[in-house]
Parts: sequence; C-alpha cells; structure tokens
Amino acid sequence: MRASVSVSISMAGETASTSQSRTEDGLVGVTPTAPHAHTGTLTTRTSATEGVITTTATDLITSDKAVITWVAANGDLKHRYNVNCDNVAAFVVTFSGGAGDDLPAAASSVVIGLQVLANLSFDFDDIDVFVVSCNVRGVVAFLDGTDTEKCVVDMDEDGLALWMRDSGFPEPMTGTIVTHILFGSGDTTSTTSFTPKVLGLYDATDPGGSGQ
Repeated sequence: MRASVSVSISMAGETASTSQSRTEDGLVGVTPTAPHAHTGTLTTRTSATEGVITTTATDLITSDKAVITWVAANGDLKHRYNVNCDNVAAFVVTFSGGAGDDLPAAASSVVIGLQVLANLSFDFDDIDVFVVSCNVRGVVAFLDGTDTEKCVVDMDEDGLALWMRDSGFPEPMTGTIVTHILFGSGDTTSTTSFTPKVLGLYDATDPGGSGQ
C-alpha cells in the first residue's frame, strides 16, 4: 500500500513544507457518518458531569449516547462524549456520565448531537502514518476493548491531524489495541452530516520501526 504526504505551511512570513511517498503493508481506515447536532442551553448543571440541556430541536431519544461540545471563553474547544441521555422529552435532554471536560456554568450555550460507534481495530505500534480529518466541528474518540480511552480528537471545521513515525513527536496512542471509535458532530451551522476520516498506513512486519 502506497501513501503520498504533501504538506505546506506559511506562518508569519516563514514557510515549511514536505512531500513524501511511503510504501507499507496496508491501510486501516474508516469514513463514518453522524447526523448534525443542535444548539442548546445548559439550563441545569447538577454536577460537572450531569445536568439538563434545553435544545431548539433534537433527534435524540431516551437511552441514546450523545456528544456535547462548547467553546470556552478563551476559545478552546471543549467536549464530553459517551454521555447518557437519561430522558428526552420535548427537546429537553436530561443527561449524565460520559468522559471529557467538566461542564461549563449553568446557562451556557452548548451543542448536543447523537454519538455513533464505528468498529476499527489496529495496533498503533504498527502505524507509520496516521491522519484524522473533519469536515465540520466534531469529536472522535479512540477506545480499546475495555472501553478505555486511547486518544480523543476535538476539531473545528476542516480540521486535520497528521502524525508520522519518524516525525520526532511522541505516539498519540500506546499500549492496548484500538477496537472502536466513538464520534459525534459539534456543528450547528448547517444540516451537513459529520463525516470524519481516520486513515492509518501500517507496517505489520516492523512494529515501532522506521517505516522505511
């Protein structure tokens, strides 16, 4: 399997670029789809992990899993995923649990969308090139067979994360094998579905090696 990587960055009058071609044993990847999310207000903050969101509309039903996103005052993207929808009635969602950031203050504007699961199994020790991209704001969480979080990516519109084994940066995931991903939209600007792309070029014969 062959992959081409071409990156060009211009910043503060300086430029950096690379163009590479790599050949490895195969590719792991998935391009799943989740419905667009809806704007809401955190009308009740029972604790850092539970409360009530009143939405303008919602496709959620009781017992669904959801992704909640918001933007902090400093502009940082914040989220909770794997959230339990304990009760949904007349666009009011009572929720609890999940993982991620502590909820913002009561009356804060938040976004809530349906969480979707996609099966994808790989050992990151075998990965040579790894890419996650998002068409709109959304969250992608990588978990192992015990539902232990391996890595979470929270990206804005047209986001892209790229890791290469010989880049010098630490691996974003180590240890147990990834078995599935959880993902959901944080976008309310349109009815566009959230379609992240997760791609990994792997070298099964040289785990943790140079990728050459």
